[in-house]
Amino acid sequence: MSEYLSLFKNKTAESLFFEKYESCLKLWPVPYEEDYIETEFGQTYVIKCGNKKGPVLVLLHGLGGTSAGWVPNIKELSKKTYIIAVDILGDVNKSKAIKTFNSNKEAADWLIGVINGLGIDKFSIMGTSYGSFIAMILSIFEPQRIECLIILSPTVSISKLQKEFWFGVLKTAVSPFDSTKMNFLKWINADKPLVPNDYTELLILGMKYRSLKIKSLIHLFSDNELSQIKMPVLLLIGSKEVATRVDDVKQRAERLIKNLTFQIIDDAGHTLSSEKAEIINPIIQDFLNGL
Repeated sequence: MSEYLSLFKNKTAESLFFEKYESCLKLWPVPYEEDYIETEFGQTYVIKCGNKKGPVLVLLHGLGGTSAGWVPNIKELSKKTYIIAVDILGDVNKSKAIKTFNSNKEAADWLIGVINGLGIDKFSIMGTSYGSFIAMILSIFEPQRIECLIILSPTVSISKLQKEFWFGVLKTAVSPFDSTKMNFLKWINADKPLVPNDYTELLILGMKYRSLKIKSLIHLFSDNELSQIKMPVLLLIGSKEVATRVDDVKQRAERLIKNLTFQIIDDAGHTLSSEKAEIINPIIQDFLNGL
């Protein structure tokens, strides 16, 4: 057995993180099953729940997040769909990497390996932030398997990041203070304070104890790559998004993604899936129902 890559600065940090993760999962609003799927990149942790007879919806969290971040969306979305929430390999979560993916092709190989390991053929996929980037990769490499793509709060994939966002990320990485990290989370949350809870604390722990050796795969897609996404696409973005310029995302997405439904959610920031769950959950469900 190959040795798993270290995600945390030390064992104490790892224990604190997983203890808090378990506390978050106690808030999962419907019965669920946990599983580990073996791939060439390591073991991927997934949460399965919802209507087993319904269409499959794969969920991918944002960078530094975990599948526990989908708690505000699960009750509504699991009524008609079978949910597979995936902990992205190589991030700070329950997945256990023996190596990380270093190209779009490798990321697609990893995720389709997880899907195959679950015995799933056709599925829809939804990602938020970095998760939407990974979802778009799979939509380019495995379009015949994907019924629809749902993009929430995209980062670099369609439009470049704003400098202020980069500076904010770097500041949280170098600052030892939890207050710096909380201020960043507030800023991306449309400048509204986050409700103190287990998931907020989990995010802080991940930012505080994440190994600096961990790297994410992220870059702009080319015009040719984006034009290859031909399945129905729903793209939701907050009017107060700070990672990218909303107008830039809208113009490029509408120009290159032909089967696109684009909607701006008023008074919402980058944490769209949790911040405005009561608004976006019905929009997503209606989109899925219309397929």
